[in-house]
Amino acid sequence: MRVSLRNLAELGAGALLIALGAIGLALSHDLPMRSGPRLGPGAMPLGMSVLVVLFGLALLVRGLLVAGPPPTGWRVRPALALTAAILGFALAVEQAGLVPACILLLVAAVAARPGIRWIEAAIYVPALTALTVLVFKYLLKQPLALWGA
Repeated sequence: MRVSLRNLAELGAGALLIALGAIGLALSHDLPMRSGPRLGPGAMPLGMSVLVVLFGLALLVRGLLVAGPPPTGWRVRPALALTAAILGFALAVEQAGLVPACILLLVAAVAARPGIRWIEAAIYVPALTALTVLVFKYLLKQPLALWGA
């Protein structure tokens, strides 16, 4: 049986997700799953890792079955901008606070896209920042400073 690589982008994304999920599984396997009648600290990382692996498998299968566009050149700007966005958030969230870190992350992510529409960014950067604050600070009650440490 000959396997056809019909969609390289989805095959690559699937393989990456499977690898990341496997790392998560390996790192969380020593954590306790239950603590009495409650879920332990290892339940969430394990569950999320399993979901990441399953999504990766779905992308991998889809990449084998569904034809995609032919491979194009690799763009440096999006990769650098997204890497900078993630690193900037990680470095800024504790010192600058959640709100500035989210704004930095989202503006850098917008810059990754060719043909930037700053008017759209002016709408969704504050909206996503507010949603992030609502979810992490108020619903999940994470001990994150909103502004500065």
